[in-house]
Amino acid sequence: MKKFVTAIREMADLFNYRNERAFTLIEVLVAIFILLIIITSFSLLFSESFINIFASGYKSEAQYKLQDLVENIFLGVNKSMEGVSVTPTNISGFAVEFSGLGTVSVDGDEYHVDTTFSDARGNQRPVNLTFFVPEGSN
Repeated sequence: MKKFVTAIREMADLFNYRNERAFTLIEVLVAIFILLIIITSFSLLFSESFINIFASGYKSEAQYKLQDLVENIFLGVNKSMEGVSVTPTNISGFAVEFSGLGTVSVDGDEYHVDTTFSDARGNQRPVNLTFFVPEGSN
């Protein structure tokens, strides 16, 4: 009988959790809350990065379309300039210096072309293009 009582006490000691410390509900909730803050901050960082990547893509596309439009206008292919403003500036004696070869002076017009495009958030953003056309080339 003594062995039986000893075995029962040993089994009771196995299930005795008074000496061991477990996680409380508050500790688990605090840990989950901290993890949520970390995950949220990273997700906001990544989503903002993706928005900026798409905005850069939209701007590049708008610049390409603007350059294509300007080239077609100067080639006489397309005269439609809806939503685009062009500001010509006459430049006399535009100088380009070549190392060891001297300076070349060119007369012509500098053009500033401005328009807007919709970015990833739907906001209207400006895009501009500046180029130089030597005299007698258009």
